[in-house]
Amino acid sequence: MEILFVNLGSLCDCFVSTCVLRGLRKVYNNPNIDVLVSDEEHKLVFKYSKNVKNVFCKKDIVPDKIYDVLINLSPDELGSLTAKEMHGFGTENGNQFYDVLFGEKKINKNIFQVYYNLSGMAWHGESYDFRYNPKCRQKKNRTGILVANTNLKRYIIEKLKLDKGVIWEIPFKTNMTKRLDEINKCTNVITDDFFTMHMSIYLRKYVFFLETLPKTTKTELFGNGKVFDIPSALVK
Repeated sequence: MEILFVNLGSLCDCFVSTCVLRGLRKVYNNPNIDVLVSDEEHKLVFKYSKNVKNVFCKKDIVPDKIYDVLINLSPDELGSLTAKEMHGFGTENGNQFYDVLFGEKKINKNIFQVYYNLSGMAWHGESYDFRYNPKCRQKKNRTGILVANTNLKRYIIEKLKLDKGVIWEIPFKTNMTKRLDEINKCTNVITDDFFTMHMSIYLRKYVFFLETLPKTTKTELFGNGKVFDIPSALVK
């Protein structure tokens, strides 16, 4: 079974969408999966995923063949790419989710459920299919914080009644694996950044997620965190 999995979205979008690969292995019995992403940096997300055979970016030459299944999680034109079975954007079912991912239409599902529905499958709690082992070890009783807004940072520290001695400012790294290494030094993580939230959940940290922007989907922390609705006055 040959599958082409397309996600031309952000690095965070690609990271979260790896959850779909778990479902594909179950439904299609350990298929060969090719992945198409937007650029070289995003290839790294799928480097550690089981059953991924090749990862291409838009500038690469994707094999001119008809796949058994094509799953498109981006509303971009796919040109000549086609398959015997197609799911996601470009299909009637997929187009129903456009406003959920790129507009303001709210839905009572989390992003994992949406990606699974786009892929023609039902979500059963699958999380990220990513297999990177951090190079840094966890420090005992360390609460990492990655929040740029000073007022918001002060607010959440006071609300959680945190001892300033256990708070550690997570350094921002542009390289994804180096960011994972830094996050892994923490026991708990406080952040308002979606990608940091997802990476922290992957690393099994307890996450205090500060929801500062309107969401169209439910926030899923897999029972290992808490979501805070933040007063709008703090983030203006």
